[in-house]
Amino acid sequence: MKPENPSASGGGKLRTLAQFVGLLLILCGAIGLLLVLLEIWRLYQQPELILTLAQALSQATGIDDSLLGASVSKSAEASHNGTPLLASYFLAWALAFMLLSLAARVSYLSIKGGSRLFSPESRQKPNARNGVKEVKIEPNLPADYQPSHRRKLS
Repeated sequence: MKPENPSASGGGKLRTLAQFVGLLLILCGAIGLLLVLLEIWRLYQQPELILTLAQALSQATGIDDSLLGASVSKSAEASHNGTPLLASYFLAWALAFMLLSLAARVSYLSIKGGSRLFSPESRQKPNARNGVKEVKIEPNLPADYQPSHRRKLS
């Protein structure tokens, strides 16, 4: 027996495909968030790992030499606990923070979009009139009141 509406069977397949893609997005987003959290924990445990990024920034931009001068940047290498306190070091921390925040945001949006595809309830379009009552507010003003831009000049 053939279905009366050929698009009816295709709609079920399309819904299943959308749910599968949604599940993949949720899994990719969760893995992305886990990787971001692991990297944050690794940088917390070993803050000297940021030095690779700091050295690359220093070589690429020359920010340490331009801010401190060439002779001062060489002496600034002697630092607190082996970590140089240079401008590129602080810039590398700011850049790492922004990149990790961006990766976390992309992962979150992947999870959010995947959950919208996966759950059939969220695909329904919200109706603006559901649960909203119409309220009329009438101001309690004197009868001779006119707004300032409409007052008659006497």
